[in-house]
Amino acid sequence: MNFVRLYIGDYMRDTGTLTVAEHGAYMLMLMHYYATEKPIPDGRALHRLLRAETKAEREAIDNIAGRFWTATDGGLVNARATKEIKKHAFLEAQIAVLRAGESYRQHRSFVLGIHGEKCFYCGAVNERLQLDHVVPRSRGGSDDPSNLVPACKPCNTSKGAKLLAEWRPSYA
Repeated sequence: MNFVRLYIGDYMRDTGTLTVAEHGAYMLMLMHYYATEKPIPDGRALHRLLRAETKAEREAIDNIAGRFWTATDGGLVNARATKEIKKHAFLEAQIAVLRAGESYRQHRSFVLGIHGEKCFYCGAVNERLQLDHVVPRSRGGSDDPSNLVPACKPCNTSKGAKLLAEWRPSYA
């Protein structure tokens, strides 16, 4: 994965008692896990992977490994990161199907499934939603689901062929 959502509230809630060294160790471990999508090594191999030079750094890594990671036969895994990797793989598979020429109806249900049945721009929920191109097709945008969001008719009409920064600078 080259992109990771960091749920800041969850991270801060779960890591509020960590030291600076432990935060660094945890983030490096997560980044390696997301980048490879494979279990990370433990013990001395993990210390080498994270370039731990001091006893304090090795202890920070060991504390994080014990607190947030589960040992398996293949190495250490993190339950939350594993869930996010699986969710990402599912979404990528769905996007691949849609890119293969599936119908507008499938695009629509997929986009609504990601963003919820509310206007992306104003949050309206009791409106007939349309699909809006974040980057309009006339400006080089595509019909790819990653460029589509649900929008109520007033927002979609008002935005027209503008980019977000042109339409509502606060969104940019």
